[in-house]
Amino acid sequence: MRAILLNGPMQDEPEAWRPNDMLIVPIRSTLREMVGYISVDAPQSGKRPRLEDIQIIELVADQVYKLLERSQLYHDIVTRVSYDPHTLLLTHSAFLGVLEAEIDRGNRFAVVILDVDDLSSINARFGHEAGDQLLEKISDILRNRTRKTDVAARFGGEEFALLLRNVTKSKAIEITDRLLEEVRRIEFNVKVTLSAGIAIFPEHGGTVQELIKMATQALQIAKISGKDRLMIL
Repeated sequence: MRAILLNGPMQDEPEAWRPNDMLIVPIRSTLREMVGYISVDAPQSGKRPRLEDIQIIELVADQVYKLLERSQLYHDIVTRVSYDPHTLLLTHSAFLGVLEAEIDRGNRFAVVILDVDDLSSINARFGHEAGDQLLEKISDILRNRTRKTDVAARFGGEEFALLLRNVTKSKAIEITDRLLEEVRRIEFNVKVTLSAGIAIFPEHGGTVQELIKMATQALQIAKISGKDRLMIL
């Protein structure tokens, strides 16, 4: 479909732009499918556009589509880089970027590192497909049972991470403990549990590296202490 000129009531001057005239130039994909349009309602010249004017607008429409295509491509690339395809949570690197931005804001928050207890044994006993399904179930809990302001990430093979915004130490413990309880309720072939380590900004560190280190150390203590628990230093 090419440009369309919708005509208003006739006037004495045939070349004059009429009050109800409208020029519609389609924005077409590379497959020539219409994805939008450019509407010209009132040319400054007061005259109907000439053929060469319309051709210029059609060129603009082609450029608009190319920009839209690049924007979508950029969005797709960012999505692939930022989100883990299996769990639909943020990736490790994307999560670290979020932490950097949160530190710059200077607001109080907690970092939680969570590890699936005995996942290697689960994989060995029931297969990796079952293990992947378990990770997806845990991801659903972390995504849907946290607050809208919180951020969840796939931090490693069997590790997850949380950013809990604007929380006290006791609130961070409360939220994490509730998530651990939710995981215990997962219907699976064996009992499923998580261990968790918590670090608070700024008490436990002022950089991403310091906070991750403290949360990881707390997680290791939780593991050594018997698993299925949280720890904060």
